[in-house]
Amino acid sequence: MKIRDNIEYGGSSFLSQIRHNKSIFIVLSIVIIVFNMTYSLAMSVKASSESEITDNQNLCYIEGTSYSDAITTDTLNEIRAIEGVKSAFFHRLISCAIEIKADDDVKEGFMGYQVSAVPVDKRDIEAITGLQLVLGENDIIVNESYHDEGGLQTGTEVFLSYNYSYNEYTGTRKEVKVRIAGFYKQPVLNAWPDDVILVDSSLFDTMQSALYMLSASDIKEAQMDQTAIVIIADDVSNTNKVAGIMKERYETIRLNYALKAAEGLPVFAQAIFVVGGIIVISLIIMSVVVISSTMGNMLKNRLHEIGIIRAIGFKVADVRQLLIIEVTIIALSAVCISMGSFYLLMVLLNVILAKQDLFLLALEISGSQILWSTGITFFTMYIATFKIIGKTSKLNIVEVLRYE
Repeated sequence: MKIRDNIEYGGSSFLSQIRHNKSIFIVLSIVIIVFNMTYSLAMSVKASSESEITDNQNLCYIEGTSYSDAITTDTLNEIRAIEGVKSAFFHRLISCAIEIKADDDVKEGFMGYQVSAVPVDKRDIEAITGLQLVLGENDIIVNESYHDEGGLQTGTEVFLSYNYSYNEYTGTRKEVKVRIAGFYKQPVLNAWPDDVILVDSSLFDTMQSALYMLSASDIKEAQMDQTAIVIIADDVSNTNKVAGIMKERYETIRLNYALKAAEGLPVFAQAIFVVGGIIVISLIIMSVVVISSTMGNMLKNRLHEIGIIRAIGFKVADVRQLLIIEVTIIALSAVCISMGSFYLLMVLLNVILAKQDLFLLALEISGSQILWSTGITFFTMYIATFKIIGKTSKLNIVEVLRYE
């Protein structure tokens, strides 16, 4: 017989026996749906720890806190030299206020802005703002949320007031005239309030000395306000790497960073693959048993038909080819049914995930999934029917015709 005739015969046999193939479609659909669920979920988790977060520059920041000794300047310089570190500086804050005055009086209707000053150098400024600026002693960079408020613009001269001396009951304010050198988008850090301005180290030392009523050298010698640091990685992809080096070298410094929660995601994705793989393999074994039993019973009921086609001249190879074509048609049908079922389930789950704002876990179907699903289906069908097809095609014609 020609291949075309074999395909037509196999198709008609498939249609006539389709009601007997329900169990085959069910077990194969379960296998493929579980496989695709595992694959899609694992890839979604993996993607959420990689490409989905690379555009968020806040994820470059690492906050470190020492709960034992103060962090020395030498340690800070060592951290700055770590590969992947763009900048690192002590986390030091002083409360102060921005005021605009006209003729030595506060501008009418303007009460000033309460802000927090952080000392930075050129390297820190570039890492935080992306600007290549060198601050003068009386220059400041202001949070962009204050832009145009009360006349605050680049180049505007304002007064920065701060505590000069105080005791248990009273305090004295001092002010210094400063120039706004620019504005920046403030990163989101746990230890930073929402009103941080960046100032030159000399200006910060002046304000800090006034606050503690100590000289800058005394403060430096006492290592005051040197228990916390901010580290900025040069790229989001290096944040976890830098944090890992920090943990190995500085056990007394506790780290906090946005990507910390994502560190275990690749391992979690791998665990999903392993557990899901074990489940899929178990289901494949179960499917082989079910398909083998179903096909065995179906061919047993068709022995008379097989005996007749052998009697009219079909060879063993022809019968084997007919049965293989029929199995192939069943496998193709099972792929279509299982992938269609998974697609509907995926759409439903994605709607539920979207309502829960879990967009990063959204499931998808890729070309590789379709190829794998097709391969698994055909592998399962051929393994389950290989022995049965060989045995059925070699049956003695006389015995087959006597069977009924």
